[in-house]
Amino acid sequence: PVPGLPLALRLQQEIEAWSRRSGIAVLIDLSAADRVRAEQAGHVEAILTEALANVQRHSGARRVDIALRLEHDTLLLQVEDDGRGGAQPGAGRGLAHLTSRAADMPAGTCTIDNPDAGTGTRIR
Repeated sequence: PVPGLPLALRLQQEIEAWSRRSGIAVLIDLSAADRVRAEQAGHVEAILTEALANVQRHSGARRVDIALRLEHDTLLLQVEDDGRGGAQPGAGRGLAHLTSRAADMPAGTCTIDNPDAGTGTRIR
């Protein structure tokens, strides 16, 4: 993390740089970034970085929607791509890393939706 730089700006810059490198378009909603506690910011950044690396390596996606928002008083980080899908929890180190990082946060969980081939993947 860059000292003194707000989390929303750090994430925005990281996502935009990733999009330029990968050639994958992004839609970004970081409306709850100011609700992330300082001690959780590193976890959020690491989860996002790993999720985007997985998208680039495995999905064949053309677009990724990224949201960090409040949902029913719960902080939600969601990365959803339009790629080939088929991600299987526990199948690789990247997904295990996401689950482990999420579990390090208070009441943190990681779910992977749409794991069927051809439907994209949503990590929450």
